[in-house]
Amino acid sequence: MVGVELALAIIATVDLAFKYGELLVNVCATFRAAEYQVSILVTRIESSWIRTKCQLEFLQKVVHLMQSDHQRIQKEILDKLNETLQAAISHLSGVVDKNSCSPVKFGAGQEDRGRYRDIATEINRFKYVFKKEKLEKSVEDLESWQRLFDPSWFLIMTIANPIVDQQLADANRLNSNSGPNERASSYKTPASKAAALRSARDREHATGGVFRPANGIDQSTIRKIQSTSALVAQRNGFGEYMILDPVPCPPDANTQMLTKSIRDLARKLMNADPEVFGLLRCKGVIKKSHPPPRSNSISAFVFIFEIPVGLSEPQGLQSLLADSEHLHSLSHRLQVAKDLAKAVNYIHMFGYVHKNIRSENIVILKDGKSDIGSAFLVGFEEIRLAEGDSRRLGDSILERNIYRHPERQGPNPREYYIMQHDIYSLGVCLLEIGLWVSLADTLTNVGIRSLGAPPPYTETPSSPTKAQPMPTEDQTLIKNQLLRQARENLPRKMGNNYARVVETCLTCLDPGNEDFGDEAALEDEDGVLVSVRYIEKVLEKLEAINM
Repeated sequence: MVGVELALAIIATVDLAFKYGELLVNVCATFRAAEYQVSILVTRIESSWIRTKCQLEFLQKVVHLMQSDHQRIQKEILDKLNETLQAAISHLSGVVDKNSCSPVKFGAGQEDRGRYRDIATEINRFKYVFKKEKLEKSVEDLESWQRLFDPSWFLIMTIANPIVDQQLADANRLNSNSGPNERASSYKTPASKAAALRSARDREHATGGVFRPANGIDQSTIRKIQSTSALVAQRNGFGEYMILDPVPCPPDANTQMLTKSIRDLARKLMNADPEVFGLLRCKGVIKKSHPPPRSNSISAFVFIFEIPVGLSEPQGLQSLLADSEHLHSLSHRLQVAKDLAKAVNYIHMFGYVHKNIRSENIVILKDGKSDIGSAFLVGFEEIRLAEGDSRRLGDSILERNIYRHPERQGPNPREYYIMQHDIYSLGVCLLEIGLWVSLADTLTNVGIRSLGAPPPYTETPSSPTKAQPMPTEDQTLIKNQLLRQARENLPRKMGNNYARVVETCLTCLDPGNEDFGDEAALEDEDGVLVSVRYIEKVLEKLEAINM
């Protein structure tokens, strides 16, 4: 199918989803008087559908603006939604005692639903015990589908067309005028989150101050987060803990330009939603000055990140990987991988490339659900706009070059930085998470030469600014060793599907890689094509894995 046909197919598929969704809500209405365990599951289903319905209504109005690849992936995901809705309806209906509920209830329209809400529903206890697992799986499948759908839906916000802005404004206005029972929930609606993301991408009209006084942080509480460059501290007068992420200001830097870049990035991260985007929300930036007599010059900028409610005890992923004897469940390690992949996606959607993705720049926060916790990206010292200038500057630090694509290794990288280089770095981190070892520690502890890669590169003191690119054959040795680990050792620990995702990331710029390899074919004004491939080949594949 081509653009117009795909758009019409999506509209038809959404209409079908509305019918299934309404039917599901009607079934859920019969559970109002059900026992607590059932009603909790039903509430989760209803909340999920209300959110989804808002997103689908918006999608129908802008689908004609989307590129064909974007439309294709939306159609595939929507087909999965209809399958998931049908399964949920079937499982819920199977728990209701048919003698106590008339079958017409399950097909009742909006006007009939109210008369059934107060009818006490008899739950066949034997059926519930028998079907509880399927019922819970229906809820989990709906929530998993939502996680799968969100990235492709939020990708619409990258489309440079005023119709998107108008439809977002209409959606937010409609929600603000609706009654409390019709709103998407107590948290922000999808439309308001989307508007925040779209606003964050608009550099021309971004406003608001971001710089904060240094005395806002209780200096006595500052401590380093082990194995990261980040710090944790308390706010003066509030007692809440914040994560501090310093960005050094080099002596030769253009301070005015760097200040502008920091301000623009902070404004974007102020719109970050940790739950949806996997990024910590920025509360401001502190300008740190040099000690006297250079106190008028800036030594660093310090991002202040809010620790989300319910999360605590920040620690570095690198420190957890170093404790390889502490075995964590496969499902919890998989969730860390999903968190990280989500964060990379939304960094790109905000219009940036990170350039510094490695385990030392991943902070883990305890969440009470997992024995590891939730993962978040920090380390924004090298980040830049995706379409911005790349100075092609690197370094000789082995622990950093391990995470860099061969084109970007060494003090004088061969190629300008693009999104796929972030995807490669993600692949290295996913390999570490899967094997649960620190590749940097492994290479430096046993000696890089024993793993078939060259010794660390150093610049000569006589000519530090004239460093030559690393020889191509040396650069690929590190990558080949990582690929060998992904192909031989990773499947035994995380399964073939996970290993294939890692290999896709590590080979994302290889000519033979059908997903990302053709760089020229993925060039478009809004950066949508690379994002579509990433959603399809990385996020979707990871979300489909269950352990």
